[in-house]
Amino acid sequence: MPTRTSHVWTTRDGLKLPVHVYVPFGMSYENGLPKVPLPTIIYIHGGPWVGVTHWNSWFHNRNFQFLANRGYVVINMEFRGTTGLGKTLMNAGDKQFGEAMHYDIVDVADWAKKQGIAHPKRLGIWGWSYGGYAANYALGKAPDLLPLCVSMYGLGDLLGFCKSPLLQGDSLWITRVGDPNTPEGLALLEKHSPLTYVKNIKSPMLLTTGSKDQIVPQEQSDKFASELNAAKKQVVYFFYPEEGHDYAKPESWASFWAITEYFLHKNLGGRKESRKTDIESGNFEVMFGKEFIERID
Repeated sequence: MPTRTSHVWTTRDGLKLPVHVYVPFGMSYENGLPKVPLPTIIYIHGGPWVGVTHWNSWFHNRNFQFLANRGYVVINMEFRGTTGLGKTLMNAGDKQFGEAMHYDIVDVADWAKKQGIAHPKRLGIWGWSYGGYAANYALGKAPDLLPLCVSMYGLGDLLGFCKSPLLQGDSLWITRVGDPNTPEGLALLEKHSPLTYVKNIKSPMLLTTGSKDQIVPQEQSDKFASELNAAKKQVVYFFYPEEGHDYAKPESWASFWAITEYFLHKNLGGRKESRKTDIESGNFEVMFGKEFIERID
């Protein structure tokens, strides 16, 4: 089994934040950090207001175990704006989606490199829901930091999402993210939207979502992927017509990881296995990257 250890790191403005580091079997010292820098994936959880509860959830950490088995270090990080670590830390994320919360990701990436955990040129980001948004945003806002992104049911158009009827008058989103009904709020949401930075993106992106998602509508991924494709960025985008927010069917997870495993192998160099039958088991449709997926053995 991979080694999992807990560590504390310090943000640029002095906040103390926890991380869990998963290291492939046989590659860690007694302190739980790798003997040599390894391909590394930073995981960003959803919400962002669902912190801590996923730390020991098998639904989540089975994925970290799988990635460590393939040769990757996984850094499961927390960030300001999360829950479970006190109101001060949660409130520090107010209206900071594209500012301090983003820089927490930048800073943990730098921490991982300075600690000798992450190979500096083989460092990716993966997240779902809010984490998918954060991954989408990070590749445009910090284009030289991360060689790839895996985004599951993530926001691409933050402004459009906050203007949707679903969120009109939602005091939580207005307080935490921004108010689309004021000039200042509109400007902030546009500034913090991944769509605003598509032209800056240099690294390949893998996007996926479910057509029955009632939290982050599929149109968010459709629009973002289409903008990436129009800008001639490297994008693989596939969706599951029968899935919602967080996939439920084992075949969906098997096919997702079969495709993603190959995507990570091509861009970060981890191990892969022959997974053609797993891909064929999934009920998904491909919008962009069909040739990439068809090449997987």
